[in-house]
Amino acid sequence: MSTKATMIERIADELARDDLTDQIDRAIVDAIEAFRTERFLFCETRALTFNTADGQEFYGSDDLADIPNIIAFDFVTYLDGNTVFQLSQVEPVDIEMASLNGTAKGSPSAFAYFAEQIRIYPVPSNVWPVRITGQLSPPAPAGPDTTGNRWMTDGERLVRARAKLELALHVVNDDALAQRMNLAMEDYRSQMAKRANRKMGTGVIRPMNL
Repeated sequence: MSTKATMIERIADELARDDLTDQIDRAIVDAIEAFRTERFLFCETRALTFNTADGQEFYGSDDLADIPNIIAFDFVTYLDGNTVFQLSQVEPVDIEMASLNGTAKGSPSAFAYFAEQIRIYPVPSNVWPVRITGQLSPPAPAGPDTTGNRWMTDGERLVRARAKLELALHVVNDDALAQRMNLAMEDYRSQMAKRANRKMGTGVIRPMNL
């Protein structure tokens, strides 16, 4: 499966309905939205980077287009020469109370996320490259023939099952179909979780530092 147009055609065929193209299209969009905040392997990234600026405290879409779309932070680092430093994630109120009206400047030690912006403390006093590792939900395909969209490839079965669940509940009013698609959806989600565990697990039990 590579495009939304292909998924629409397949769902129409599976439902034996050729009169629901628009409804199927909307159901696919709703299905993607339903999973937007869930974590899958194809939602993970360490490719989000931007540079701090001397005296700039807040960083948003003008600094990196994907900042408003970040779902979760795993860790944030910055590079000073050849040394990597990690920023601690804190609550927005912590920086608000410590900011001293933006007059505290120096090497960053912490960040907070609020109103689709990253706030860094202390206010950077130099230009440092910052890297974000975490969860970024891929957007829905831009058009019916868009290729390479991860929801249409890696998440295809999950999205297709959820789209048919949406149709069963809100369009064709088929309780039996809704029940089958709910079971299929949970099965596909479980399979994706197992694949993630196999790829990420080391198979070694290690003590934790608590």
